[in-house]
Amino acid sequence: MKPQLKIKLQTTDKFIECISWVALIFLWLIVIVSFKNLPNTIATHFNIAGTADNYGKKQMIFILPALATIIFAGLTILNNLPHLFNYPTTITNTNAYEQYTYATRLIRYLKLIVVVIFACIVFIIINHASGITVLGSWFLPLSIILIFTPIVYFIYKMISQKLQCIFYNCNCHFTFQLRTTSIEKRIFGLTINTVTNYLKKHL
Repeated sequence: MKPQLKIKLQTTDKFIECISWVALIFLWLIVIVSFKNLPNTIATHFNIAGTADNYGKKQMIFILPALATIIFAGLTILNNLPHLFNYPTTITNTNAYEQYTYATRLIRYLKLIVVVIFACIVFIIINHASGITVLGSWFLPLSIILIFTPIVYFIYKMISQKLQCIFYNCNCHFTFQLRTTSIEKRIFGLTINTVTNYLKKHL
């Protein structure tokens, strides 16, 4: 059973959280303000090359901020339960707080990235409706990089902490062995001296 801890927000966490909320509000404002100027039909899907291959009513643009909000809310709720996450290392009372800090910060980064990606898609749709094509084959790889970069980074941080703990424990064990060996030698030497002196006196 993983320990349940209250993770205190650091300055970095507060900053990311604040920027994420601002980005989400900005996403809704873009859609609401631009809606009246959109044509009745807008692009609703783009292929991998960035070419629009499906169209729908302009009301469908509200699906994007709605989905972003649902994902945002889900990740926000999930972030209050770090003890339910899966970790690349065994969670103990010693490493739980640091592991939870890494995990919750990762979720905050993902919240921000998800909102930014949805905002980019809205921006692309609005510009496409105005006859401006800004989407290319770069968008999908960029989105994947944005999502997986923090995931890889924080998993690395979590594993690094595990390796540090293993090294520390091994080092402590090695030091203990050296100290034990030294004490054993002293005891052994003292025993030999005692036996020798006894034999000298009684033989």
